[in-house]
Amino acid sequence: MKTTMFLSGTLVAIMTMTALGAQETTSNSTDKISSELDQLVDMAELELLSDAAKSLLKEDAKEDDNSNTSFQTQESNFIAIAGMNMGGFGGFGGMGAMPAGDMGGFGGMPMGGGAPVDGAAAVGGFGGMGGGMPPMGGGMGGGMPDFGAMFGGGMGGFGGMGGFGGMPMMGGFGGFGGFGMGGAAVATSALDQPVADAASDPGTSKVTTAALNPQWAQRIQEKKQQAEKEGKDIQLVLVGDSITHFWENPSRGFLSGGQDVYKELSKYHPLNLGFAGDRTEHTLHVIKDAGIFKLIEPKYVTLMIGTNNFGAHEAEIAGTAEGIRQCVLAIKEQAPKAKILLYGIFPRGDGLGDKCATTNAIIKDFADGKTVFYEDLTPKFTDEKGNLIQGVMNSDRLHPAEKGYQIWLDSIKAFIADCESPLGKTVPGAEEDFGYQLVTTPQLSQNYVQRIQEKTAQAEKEGKDIKFVMVGDSITHFWEQAGSEVYNANYAKYHPLNLGFAGDRTQNILYVIEKTDIFSKIDPQLVMLLIGVNNFGWNQGGPIATADGIRLCVRALKKKAPNAKILLLGIFPSGNTPNDQNRAKISATNEIIRKFADNETIFYEDLGPKFLTKDGILERDIMADFLHPTAKGYQIWADAIRPYVEKYCK
Repeated sequence: MKTTMFLSGTLVAIMTMTALGAQETTSNSTDKISSELDQLVDMAELELLSDAAKSLLKEDAKEDDNSNTSFQTQESNFIAIAGMNMGGFGGFGGMGAMPAGDMGGFGGMPMGGGAPVDGAAAVGGFGGMGGGMPPMGGGMGGGMPDFGAMFGGGMGGFGGMGGFGGMPMMGGFGGFGGFGMGGAAVATSALDQPVADAASDPGTSKVTTAALNPQWAQRIQEKKQQAEKEGKDIQLVLVGDSITHFWENPSRGFLSGGQDVYKELSKYHPLNLGFAGDRTEHTLHVIKDAGIFKLIEPKYVTLMIGTNNFGAHEAEIAGTAEGIRQCVLAIKEQAPKAKILLYGIFPRGDGLGDKCATTNAIIKDFADGKTVFYEDLTPKFTDEKGNLIQGVMNSDRLHPAEKGYQIWLDSIKAFIADCESPLGKTVPGAEEDFGYQLVTTPQLSQNYVQRIQEKTAQAEKEGKDIKFVMVGDSITHFWEQAGSEVYNANYAKYHPLNLGFAGDRTQNILYVIEKTDIFSKIDPQLVMLLIGVNNFGWNQGGPIATADGIRLCVRALKKKAPNAKILLLGIFPSGNTPNDQNRAKISATNEIIRKFADNETIFYEDLGPKFLTKDGILERDIMADFLHPTAKGYQIWADAIRPYVEKYCK
C-alpha cells in the first residue's frame, strides 16, 4: 500500500491509496494498513510546506505499491482539496468488503457546502461518497483526539465511516475534529470533570453539600460586616480551615499563629475566611451561601482545605478531592474576576500525611494556569526524607508556627507579584481571538506518550547533570535528527534534554511543562523555548491567542525551572518568500512575545533574519522544506545561541 498524506495552510490533504479489493481480507493486511497510517500520522505534523514540497508529495503519491500481489487491487483516489484545515486522523479500524465505486472529492467545504458526487449521500459538505455507499455511522473513534478540534462550522467528525466505495470497509476513521468554518473546539481541564472514583466514596455526598458549621455563625457575621465595610478595597481573600484561621492568632504561645506576618498583607485589605474545624462542605457554605462574596470583588483568592475531612473521617481521598474541586468551582462562580491560588493540603506529622499527598496529586490538575493556579508547599515544609522541618509547625505538627506562616506569606506575595507582571497578564485581545481556550489549555499529544516517558526516564537518570533544556515542536525535536552532529558537538557536555515533540502546539507544550514530572527531576541552568508555528499550521489560533499560549509556556517554565534562565525564541520564518501566508502571522506573534523578556531571567532572540537572504528569501540549503532546518540551518542556530549557552551553562 502506498499512502501519502499532506496538509499545509488551506490545503487539506492529498492522499492516494491503493485499496485491497473485495475478494479477500486478512488480519495481516489490516495490521499493515493500520501500521502505515500510524506512521503516517506520526510523521505528518500538519505544518507548513512549500509549493515545491507539495509537488514532490504529489509525484510520490502517483507511485504504485504492488506488495500485495495475492490480492486483486483496485485504486481508489481519496482527494481532499483546498478550502479549510483539517484535524488529524485517529486511525483506521478493521476492514471488510464493500461494493466498488470511487469515493468522490471533498469539494471545497465552504461552510459545509460541496456537491455530492455520483449521486451518493453527502454529509455537511463532503464531496460525496461513491456508488453504493452505506450511510456514515459510528462514533468518533480513533487514536489521536488531540489531532482533532479544528475550527469550523463544526462537523463533529467522521466517526466511523460506513465504508469507501471501491475500498474495503474502513472500521472507523478516528474523527476529523470539527470541520467547517467558524466554530471553535474548547479544551477541557480536570476542573470540569468530577473526580474519578468520587461517586464510590461514601463520604462524597456529605463533603460536597454546603453546610453551615454552627460554631462559626458569629464569625461568619463578623466577616460579612468586614466585607460590607471594606467592600471593593478587599483585594485578597484567604479561604480555609484553622490553618488559614490562625493567620490571625498571636505569633507566640500555644498554637502560635501568623499574626505578625499577616500584617505584611495589609495593603491588600485581606479578608480571612478561615474557620477552625471546617471541612469542604462548610467551606462551600461560606463561599456560596453566606453572602460574603456578593459584597466584594477580590483580585486574589487563596484556598487551602481538606485536612479535616480526613481528621473527622468524613471522606476518603476521592471524595475529599471532589469536595475541593467543588470549592474551586464555587469561588470561580462567586469571584469571576479573581485569580485563585489553590494550595495542596499541608503536610502533617501524623498518619494522615499520605492521604494528604495522594489528594494533592489529584487536585493539582485543577489548575489551568489562567485563572486557577496550584502550589504545594510540602517541599518547603519538609526535609529530603519527608519529615517536617523543625520550627515550621507547632507542637501539634498540623498548624504552622510563625516560621511556617512566613513561608506561606512568601508564596502569596510571589503569586501576586507574578500575576501583576507582564507574564501574569493575558495578552490584550487574546480571549476574543479564535482558538484561545484551546491553545492555552494544557493538552496531551497522544503521539508522544512514549517519548514523554523516555524523556522522563532521561531526567530521572541524569537529574541535575542536565544543564540545558530545549522545549518546542519538530523544529526542536529534529536537533536529534538533521541537527544531530551539531547537537552533539555543541551540547553533549551540558547533558542536554530535548523536549521537542513534532507537531506540538502551545497547548501540548503546556502539558509537557505543567502536567508531567520531568521538571521535578532536574534543575537546568538554561531553558530554550521555540513554539507556535503549528498553531497556524493547524489553524488553531491567531497571532494573539498563540502569543498568549507562548506567554503561559514561559510562565510555566519560570515556575518549574526557577533557577534557570529562559531563552525565548521568536517563531522561525516559514515559506520560500516574504509573501508566504504565515509570514505575517509569525511577525505579528513575535512582536507580542518579545515583550515578555525582562533581560534578567527571560531573554528574547529573533533568529529569523539569520535564516533569510536580504530579500527575505528562505533557501533550501537552510530549510529544505522551508520549515525545518537542515544541518546548515542548525549550525546557524547553534552559532546564534552560543553566547547564552556558554554564559549560563556551567
